[in-house]
Amino acid sequence: MIGDFIWTAFDYIGEASIGWCGYPLDKRIFPWNHANCGDLNLSGERRPQSYLRETLYGIYMGLATTFVLVCSNVMISLLRNIIPDKVRIPAYVLIIATFVTVLDMAMEYALPDVYEILGL
Repeated sequence: MIGDFIWTAFDYIGEASIGWCGYPLDKRIFPWNHANCGDLNLSGERRPQSYLRETLYGIYMGLATTFVLVCSNVMISLLRNIIPDKVRIPAYVLIIATFVTVLDMAMEYALPDVYEILGL
């Protein structure tokens, strides 16, 4: 998955209690023999954090894509009659790449959490 770093998709046996989240005075915590850090547990079922990552990634990537599409289409519409036919496609690619770069830098500065989720 592109985006939020996941150490491993499947939980694994080893590094006991690396992902344990419980009450520290509970005497029933040992032996804790799996890491509890993957998006899928040992039987292959999805954990709640997997659904959260999927939802956030979908929402933020959709908003970013919509922004780039709308802005690049407006700019291309404004410059359509100015750009010569021989360099039209390279100019379109340059305009789209410019908006992607601007969005990338703006998100890194203003929304670092979203920037991390998308893994840009």
